[in-house]
Formats: sequence, structure tokens, C-alpha cells
Amino acid sequence: MRKTFQGRIFAGLIWCFARLSLRSNHALGRLFGWIAMRIPNRSQRVARRNLALCFVDKSDAERETLLAQMLKQTGCNLTELGLIWNHPTEQVLSMIRKIDQPELLADAVALGKGVLLASPHLGAWELLSPYLSTQFDTSVLYREPKDPGIDAVIQRGRSRQGARLIEAGPAGIRTLYRDLKQGRLIAILPDQQPKRGQGEFAPFFGMQALTMTLFSKLAIKSDAVPILAWMERLPDGEGYHLHLRAFPDLVSNGTMNESIAAVNEAVENEVRRCPAQYQWGYKRFSIRPEGEPPLYQDLH
Repeated sequence: MRKTFQGRIFAGLIWCFARLSLRSNHALGRLFGWIAMRIPNRSQRVARRNLALCFVDKSDAERETLLAQMLKQTGCNLTELGLIWNHPTEQVLSMIRKIDQPELLADAVALGKGVLLASPHLGAWELLSPYLSTQFDTSVLYREPKDPGIDAVIQRGRSRQGARLIEAGPAGIRTLYRDLKQGRLIAILPDQQPKRGQGEFAPFFGMQALTMTLFSKLAIKSDAVPILAWMERLPDGEGYHLHLRAFPDLVSNGTMNESIAAVNEAVENEVRRCPAQYQWGYKRFSIRPEGEPPLYQDLH
């Protein structure tokens, strides 16, 4: 895969971040977030809009405080990639200080029917791949970025412990079904907005959000066990806390509408536990139901 100028810059930043300790790394990330709060930028504007839409019960001051915290966490999302993608695997895994219900995942894998793991854009989601792929046969659904140089860096980082990256698309979906039949663990980001016509609307923080149907289709059509997982970033560079949750029965046994609504509700419940670590800078509600006005058209 060819190198690009953007790819070289990205790879250089990742190399530099890898030279720092976790504590210094996260301190730098918070500094980036502090700067991002003071210089107008697209991520700040989108996040402010999303927080206004999703936290109508909070005051403007409370949402601004949450926005500042979120931008700092977003900075940490970037800087910690150097450690996760470059340090020895044992050192990376040692940063996970606590795991909720580890037996939930181990028991599901032991059934041999495949595991569907939903990992929303919450906390340090990039740390899940090395944790999972060092213990289980893991496949990760992957959407290729536009820049091939950046793509090369991401693929190398995500797959170095043995995870199989499966590009989103018809061929990739067929591969996912085969992998589940073979008892593999499939990791999917369930809160990424699909293209119009490739998802259905379901509630998310009181908003109608176009939601992927793939996770629910796999859960309904297979015997795989659905699990929700996210990696909480602990304060002051202390490490990470892995949260594992069982999905409600409706995800596998309900109708499609019931399933995707249950997935969104489960993700929302976890986001509410730690809202500052969610990716609010993403235009999650850019595609609206028929007749509804756009929500981000005035943001540049």
C-alpha cells in the first residue's frame, strides 16, 4: 500500500506518542483538548450541537463543561494510539487494570457458536482489539479511510496481535457469517451511521438515529452470543477498565425494529455512565427521517 504525505505525518505522530508514558501521553491528550476548546473547530461545533440535542435536561453551562471534558478525552483517543499500536503486547494488556464480568466473554466463546461483540465509540475502543485477539479468534469489521497511507498505519496497528480485519461491504458481510459459523468472535462498532437505505431509524438519546441493521441481522440469524464491551479510560493515566455487558434478549429474539432499538438503548445506557468519553464530534444524526430538517447544515 502506497505511502502518502498525510500517512507519513500520521505515522510520525504515532511514533512520537509511543515514546511517552501513559500518564504523560494522556496529559498531552488533555492539552490538545484544552486547545481545541479555545480555538473554534468543526469537532467542537458538532459536539456542541450533539450535546444540545441529547442532553436537553442539562443547562448550557453544564453542557459546556461536558464539551470541555469530551475534547480532552478525544485528545487522549489520539495520543494513546502510539502505546496501543506499538508497545509490546504484554505491556499494552497490563494497562487494563480491571475487567467487569470476564466470565461473560469466556463462557460465550466456549459455547462455540460465535460471539457478536458490539464496541461503541466510547472510551479507548482501539484497546479492545489487542485484548480480544490475543485470547480469541477475532474478526473486526473495518471501514477503510480515504487516505491509503493512513489506512496502512491503522491496519498495521489493529492487526498486529492477529485480528482479522474485514472491510465493510457485501463480501465482508459474507465473511462475517462464515466466521460466526466457525465460532469466531466478531467485533463491530454498532453506532456508526450507515448510508441511507442501509439502516433503520431507532431512538438514541431521544433522537431518531439511522442505525445499522447488520449487528441485529447477525444476532437474529445466527446462534452467536451478543455482548457489549467498552474500555473506560481511568483518570491521570492510571490505565483502563474493561466493561462487559450482556445484551437484552430482544437483540437476538425480537423483530428487527425491536433489536436495533435494544442495541441503541444498551449503548446509550453505557454512554450515560461516562458521557465525556463518547465520540460526540461525529455527525451521528446527519441523515434525518423523511420530512425532518437537517441538523448540521449551519456548521462549517
